[in-house]
Amino acid sequence: MEVHKNLDIVTGFSYVRNRFERTEAPIGVHQSTYNENINISSIPILVKYHFLKFLYVGGGPVFGINSGDRDINGIGAYTNFGVEYVFKNSLVLSFGPFVRYHGLIPWKDYRLINSGVNFGIGYRL
Repeated sequence: MEVHKNLDIVTGFSYVRNRFERTEAPIGVHQSTYNENINISSIPILVKYHFLKFLYVGGGPVFGINSGDRDINGIGAYTNFGVEYVFKNSLVLSFGPFVRYHGLIPWKDYRLINSGVNFGIGYRL
């Protein structure tokens, strides 16, 4: 949703699945290895600033619900930049790198940083 000439408010839905192995520190005896999952469904609310013809930078809070082995439910932060093209029928395609940080609530004992490349399809109101 456009709020000003080069400024949009954007939301969406994201699902990230993280699976990893954790091994205890070596202390001279057999170390145990644990498999863990962190599956996060999140809704970001971003402010996107468009500059030049097709480039943008964005950021804002992200609200996440974890369905894995760690409690990182709550509020995080999201930032990205990239290329965006708006077709005449208001269909929007975007592509670019992102960084998402989960676990901003102070009493949570676990943090997670995701980074990667985002491909988005949307509709401009």
